Amino acid sequence: MHDWNSPTELQRDIDITTKLVNIWMGLYLWEMVTSMGFERAVIKKMRVLQWQTAPYFISRYSYMIALLCYGTVMNSMSRANCSTLHAVFFFFETSIVFASTCFALRTMAIWNNRFVTRGLWTIVAGHAVLVVISTLQSRAVWNESLAACVYLDPSRAYLIVAIARVYTVVLDALILTLNVYKLRVGFMASRDKGQRGLVWVLLEQGLIYFIIAFLCNVTAVGFLIWKPNFLIGIIATTPASMFTVIVACRSVRNLSDFVAQECQGAYRLPTIATGPMEFTNSIASEGEVRNLTKIIHEK
Repeated sequence: MHDWNSPTELQRDIDITTKLVNIWMGLYLWEMVTSMGFERAVIKKMRVLQWQTAPYFISRYSYMIALLCYGTVMNSMSRANCSTLHAVFFFFETSIVFASTCFALRTMAIWNNRFVTRGLWTIVAGHAVLVVISTLQSRAVWNESLAACVYLDPSRAYLIVAIARVYTVVLDALILTLNVYKLRVGFMASRDKGQRGLVWVLLEQGLIYFIIAFLCNVTAVGFLIWKPNFLIGIIATTPASMFTVIVACRSVRNLSDFVAQECQGAYRLPTIATGPMEFTNSIASEGEVRNLTKIIHEK
């Protein structure tokens, strides 16, 4: 029977993890470079910067910081770099929390229900608290035999990662269920062509992104359950986090682009839950796009 915890196997797993991290860094940096149009639009004031866009930027750049730091640690293992893993873990988990917040805000806007809104905010807050606790509990030390950084208490660190990932899966499943139900009802009830167009964008693109995020995190949980050793157990968490952040940010940008096109034609965009809303000609002509919650529910 293969010994997954032998020094030789662990060293090989470290090498594999390092190569994979380099691949994830390349993919994510490419995604960042090719999607900077949103940031440029904000800087040029073509889009209104409001508090609802904060989760987008925090998630996007927290993951970039985490991935760059993680890549640096894995490619230049040293005793001094072990303390960096503490910050890496925090930024990874922060990016996931705010990616889930992007999805949650979209869901709140679709439902426009105070009970759903309060419930989702409570769950998101619980996720944030879990991240703070997990960060305080994770400590890495230098292992001479492996010449690598390892967690001081691998079992506790592993348990914390598993709990955080399962929490994310449950939150994604809840958001996915809420969106499937509400958007299906909204699409079936919509008679206006423009309204059906907006609902279809939310349904088609939103649900695809929700499903991708959900499946990525389920895969990560699968590896956590399998756990032949600590490294293999968490090897899927990095790409799962990356794809979750990417699809969450794309969902924000795509909806913003859709509404921007409608605004340029001074289109009268209806809401799913509360009825129609008007965009003024001045807003349309200036190309300003309101955030998702404002777009769907502001009258």
